Amino acid sequence: FNTASVKNLTCIKNLTLSHVYVSGSDNVGAFVGNGLWIYILNCSITDGIVKGSGNNVGGFIGKSGSAGWYGTTIKESSNYASISGKNYVGGFLGYSYIGNSLGAYDPENCGGTETITLKELKNHGTVSGSEYVGGIAGSIGRNLNCGGMSLEKFANYAEVKGSSCCGGIFGQTIANYEDVTVEEATNKGKITGNTYIGGIVGRCVRLRPRLLLPDRNRRQLHAFRILQPVPRTDDRVFEI
Repeated sequence: FNTASVKNLTCIKNLTLSHVYVSGSDNVGAFVGNGLWIYILNCSITDGIVKGSGNNVGGFIGKSGSAGWYGTTIKESSNYASISGKNYVGGFLGYSYIGNSLGAYDPENCGGTETITLKELKNHGTVSGSEYVGGIAGSIGRNLNCGGMSLEKFANYAEVKGSSCCGGIFGQTIANYEDVTVEEATNKGKITGNTYIGGIVGRCVRLRPRLLLPDRNRRQLHAFRILQPVPRTDDRVFEI
């Protein structure tokens, strides 16, 4: 699992894994350890263990990156396995980052089209690690030159525990001068750690960052470390 990778993968769909036991060091996942162009639809892990002694450990995908045209998609899926690792640990995805400052798809016009799409995901398995630990994903991020991130309809029902940057949905989100929008997210699990601990997101990072959440999720922002708040007419927007 440490060196294996998947490229140009079209789709994994309608697949159920039971009695899973996947173990490695870095880049560990029950479906994909490390890959590009990953599309997973209507899949589930009914029980088991996914663990790594190092970084980038996810129930479905350990690590995914940017490939210019496409990115990472996981939709309409569920996880019941216990997930553990060191840093960048998530119920579905350990770590993913898309885009670059030169433009992954078209360097001349500085524009890429890859996206991170996570939709209708439910986690029921305990997720544990040290830093960047989330019920859905440990850390996801985007640069300017890509198609962006689409994040909606999440539910976490299990405990998420670590030391820093731990969230019921995402441990950390990163965006370069763009908004991070999370829609219809619910956390019912216990979230434990020391710094940057949140019911939805542990830490939101970027230059002049903003995290956009619907009103119904505002009550779960109490654990955010809010820095330099800026009054706005739209009270659904938080400057952090």
